[in-house]
Amino acid sequence: MTADAQEAGRAFKLYTETLTTALPFSRETAGAAMDLRSTTRPRLPLVDALIAASAKEHGAILVHRDPHRATIPTSLASQFMLPPKQ
Repeated sequence: MTADAQEAGRAFKLYTETLTTALPFSRETAGAAMDLRSTTRPRLPLVDALIAASAKEHGAILVHRDPHRATIPTSLASQFMLPPKQ
């Protein structure tokens, strides 16, 4: 098994064992996502706006590696940016 396959296996195990809590989603969250999307430049992809709005609604921290998510103001969503993959 290659190092990449081992890393993928570890990540899959982590995600499926500890990060599989489904959060409820409301019309208010969708509206907040659309507002968020319209305020970021460059415009945030819809799926990222939905994730960020949901995180804000539930008091979660948005953990990511995506530079475009860093355009989300911290007043709108708490976030932690991971270092780039090596």
